[in-house]
Amino acid sequence: MYRTGLLLLSHISSKSAVAQIINEACRQVREHIYVHFAPGLQLNPTKFRILNETNNLLNVVRHVYQITNLQGSVDIRCLLDEQIPSRPRQFRHVCEVILTDSEAANSKDYCNEWFGQSVHAAAPVVQLRAANPSSDSDIESSVVVRRVAANCLGGTFDQFHNGHRLLLAEAAFISNEKLVVGVSDEKLLERKILRELIQPLAERMAIVQEFLADTKPQVQSEIVPISDPFGPSIVYPWLDAITVSQETAEGANSINKKRVEKNMKELYIHTIELIPSGGDEPAKISSTDIRKQLLGSLLRAPTSRVTPSNGPYIVGLTGGIASGKSSICKHLENLGAGIVPCDQLGHLAYCKGTECYRKVVEAFGDDILAPDGEIHRPSLGAKVFADRSQLERLNQIVWPEIGRLAYEKTMALYEQGHKVVVHDAAVLLEAAWDKAVDEVWVAFISKDEAVRRIIARDKATEQQALARIEKQTSNEYKIQRANVVFCSFWEVEVTRKQVEKAWSLLQERIATL
Repeated sequence: MYRTGLLLLSHISSKSAVAQIINEACRQVREHIYVHFAPGLQLNPTKFRILNETNNLLNVVRHVYQITNLQGSVDIRCLLDEQIPSRPRQFRHVCEVILTDSEAANSKDYCNEWFGQSVHAAAPVVQLRAANPSSDSDIESSVVVRRVAANCLGGTFDQFHNGHRLLLAEAAFISNEKLVVGVSDEKLLERKILRELIQPLAERMAIVQEFLADTKPQVQSEIVPISDPFGPSIVYPWLDAITVSQETAEGANSINKKRVEKNMKELYIHTIELIPSGGDEPAKISSTDIRKQLLGSLLRAPTSRVTPSNGPYIVGLTGGIASGKSSICKHLENLGAGIVPCDQLGHLAYCKGTECYRKVVEAFGDDILAPDGEIHRPSLGAKVFADRSQLERLNQIVWPEIGRLAYEKTMALYEQGHKVVVHDAAVLLEAAWDKAVDEVWVAFISKDEAVRRIIARDKATEQQALARIEKQTSNEYKIQRANVVFCSFWEVEVTRKQVEKAWSLLQERIATL
């Protein structure tokens, strides 16, 4: 299987033929496919006819993205060339194979003229065939598209999907000179579902820039962050049009009202249809749905196994206050995991007579002792919680001892038959216990939901709840270091399914070690 390929598509009038060729191409290539539309290629391989003489390019592009929305994670990039470039095109990814439905003998010569070094010199040519394409599924060719000099659009562009690709492709296609793209920054993301899993702004902007550079480099693109719904659309008077999806068309009307108030010309509104999700429901493809699919999946692979191969596989589970971490542990225990409650081990770490006990008393004085000689936790807390440096001093004494006790408990669980042991630890990362586990799993919920749960559970005020949350490391900090994440915002059954998914995938990973 190839990583990146170039598809020369010459038969573009039949929906079923295009579908079959795209499906076969996705079986040959696992990451990126550049699709070049070349009608009549088998008749005259050294020349390119403008596509609109035989078909409407946008209708073909729309059909391709609707098909490939069902093909998994392959990144399809439809090239929007309408004439031979003055110099060979440069792609971000070098193509390892040439796929074509054409019978032209000199496809390599054609590629050299068009794409030069973007196609590997040793790339083989693989011919794809559509078997018995349906004759009653022709792609429409009667749509006339208005072209403009300068166009704009905006979006979050998180978890870049075919809805984004089509939106950008149509916007670039109708633009003759310039395309301005606004990408939502942090201020516009505050109410997004699973906001914590949204990719960083710089990453999203770079993805948009790369896509446009690959698909229509002739158009100058300007990618800018936006912190309000209007962005540059009400700043640049020279803009001619705005491209929107059906669900955001009303926003374009608001933009035009603002432009009129500023004595700017109204923008032509180019509206595109939503791409269906491909599931049982006719809903549009959504970044939110993709983020939900990340829950329980492997976000990033472990670099290597930390623990000995002849011992337990250790997972460190952490999360903020009221994040549902305890419930997730119960689900994991039901699936067969051994659970080490590291937070509870803290109570045992400095019991009377232990070395840790001696160090704590030596550091904080005899006045923290109860009449029975045990450490009086409220007295100790009064000293350390009023002074962060003192709290850090206590942690440096206690955390290593908790780690030692956790290891003893882990080995005992392993001897009892638990091949996977989960360390339930609120301070897993802060205490650097993640260095002793094979994977880090994180439970999180939004700040608003955490506040609501703390108020309901602990009868705390909103200010008290917020103060507790602010003392913790952020969700973003934890998620950046996570291999797997969970969100318990929804019903218990939803969380259980996330955990079952994570457990099943973990068993597959362990089986390959």
